Amino acid sequence: MSAGFIIGLIISVWISFLTALLGVVIYKGNVGLIAGYDPNKVVDKEGLAKWVGSHMILMGIFILMLPILNYFIKVPIIGLWFLVLSIIIVSTIIGSKKFEHK
Repeated sequence: MSAGFIIGLIISVWISFLTALLGVVIYKGNVGLIAGYDPNKVVDKEGLAKWVGSHMILMGIFILMLPILNYFIKVPIIGLWFLVLSIIIVSTIIGSKKFEHK
């Protein structure tokens, strides 16, 4: 194992842990941590918390996968990784609109 892999793994573990922890906090109902949250616009606070929280947990797991996949597959997958992460982020943003007033 190279030093770059170890450093990347340590950074990914911390980032994924913090992202997943934030996701759990939001999933439990603390929607005030969601960027752009406006209590006057939201219709279903619990639904929004579960939607955004579950996507944050998914992002945390996905962030952890990058150095592990890169170590075992030995193929430059960074572009694909960023594409999938971007899809998760866009899905979170678009899906959160269904919990607002129309």
